[in-house]
Amino acid sequence: MRKNRAFSSHLSYMSSSARSQDSAEVIGHETVVDFSREAKLALRAELERRQLTYKDLAARMCEVGFRETPKSVAEKIGKGRFQFAFFLQCFYALGVDVVRIHIPSRPDIAVELARLHGVQE
Repeated sequence: MRKNRAFSSHLSYMSSSARSQDSAEVIGHETVVDFSREAKLALRAELERRQLTYKDLAARMCEVGFRETPKSVAEKIGKGRFQFAFFLQCFYALGVDVVRIHIPSRPDIAVELARLHGVQE
């Protein structure tokens, strides 16, 4: 697994404004978060923290009864398109009992909260 700038930045938990800009796409006048990318980077960050590869993850998944190959794990995580159940299975196989998920803030809500709390833009 190779390191890249976006991947390394998840290890240090970027600020929500930086994350939103890094992983968002614009559709019309709205900004939409790329949740596939967020899920992929969350899994990659956990593997990096543990210094594990996709092959290691596949082996651990097989040990606990989930039928995955290194190729299937790499394809799912690489595309960022997988079910939430797969996401949880990965963490289960890694022995993680609590998963903290950062959801990028919605810009419209952030502006409204700032207004309510008297913060000037």
